[in-house]
Amino acid sequence: MVDDRNPLGLAYLILDFIDGQSVDISAFVHGPPQDQRNTFYSQLIDVFAQLRQLEFDVAGSLTPSSVSEDEPGAVVVGPLLSIGLNQLHKDDPDTVTALPPARFHSTIDFAFHHLQLLRRSNELPEEDITLKFAQKIVFALHHMEGTIVRATDPCLNHGPFVLAHSDLRWSNIIVDENLNIRGIIDWEWAGTVPRQMFVPPTWLAAREATALTGDANLKEYARFHAILTRKAAESAACRLLAEEWGPDLPHSLAYPLAVALRHPMQAVDIFSSVIYPKGKQSLDEAIHHFFVEDGDNGPFALQAQRYVEESEEYKSYLQQNGLYIEPQRPPTPPGIREMRKTLEKLESEREARELGSKERRARVAALLRHDEP
Repeated sequence: MVDDRNPLGLAYLILDFIDGQSVDISAFVHGPPQDQRNTFYSQLIDVFAQLRQLEFDVAGSLTPSSVSEDEPGAVVVGPLLSIGLNQLHKDDPDTVTALPPARFHSTIDFAFHHLQLLRRSNELPEEDITLKFAQKIVFALHHMEGTIVRATDPCLNHGPFVLAHSDLRWSNIIVDENLNIRGIIDWEWAGTVPRQMFVPPTWLAAREATALTGDANLKEYARFHAILTRKAAESAACRLLAEEWGPDLPHSLAYPLAVALRHPMQAVDIFSSVIYPKGKQSLDEAIHHFFVEDGDNGPFALQAQRYVEESEEYKSYLQQNGLYIEPQRPPTPPGIREMRKTLEKLESEREARELGSKERRARVAALLRHDEP
């Protein structure tokens, strides 16, 4: 019921109840007893190992089939639904026909579908985009094409495809007071993904995915992998997982690529921080040379300029309709320990900002519809 007695203000239906609470990521990184952390990792590995056993011949979303006498209530793999695609269809209804849900029989097709989703998402207007940032977007999306081809193992291009949760954040893991996993929630976006896209969580050290190869993440993944290795000695399912998630997985190309493709909001930053090869030429130098070679009227230069112009038009429209929010200078970053303590708060603020942006877009869309003759 949606009324004053409903604290959510939204319609909802309780299907089941799991006694416990979501993982407190701040408390988790600040040192629960080592035996509790190890138990949590062991149980989380069991979840992934069970999912890894479920192989399919196509990538998509699980959906009930037509009920038949032979297979009542059977599940089939239908067109892939995802958080990113759903949000894009809400923000830009034209993409419903231009980029519809689909099934994929190869890793390459799956990856390029998500790359197209990233491109269409970045074509949506955002306020305050500078030319430098627009060039970074264009550069990253262009070079991710080659990254997809290099990262795809030809032997795995046509499967297997593995069942994945697709949104396994710490907040979707319900635990008791001793970090024993009681259940996993929010399975509505679960689907089958290419085996190379089936990867461990990036939040074990409570860092953004852009810090995937940072010291804290590497240290925590090493702990996670050590437990996986021990379990592999006694479990065939864990052994398979250990063979595919090796100790150097964070340094591979496929791992950050999988994360970037499934997280449109962070994709460009993940490319810049993790995927772009560290060498003699810095990212800024590479982008500069890329656009010098393209020329002032080259297709990439014009695309970046279009991003800036559309951003300025969008900002002007927001200002005229009282929807623009002046950007604020972020405070001086606190120490590492304090940063960990405030991680959940920052995550909540980020989600609130994204929600505010979506609400502004909805209001803009309503105004546009009202202005149409």
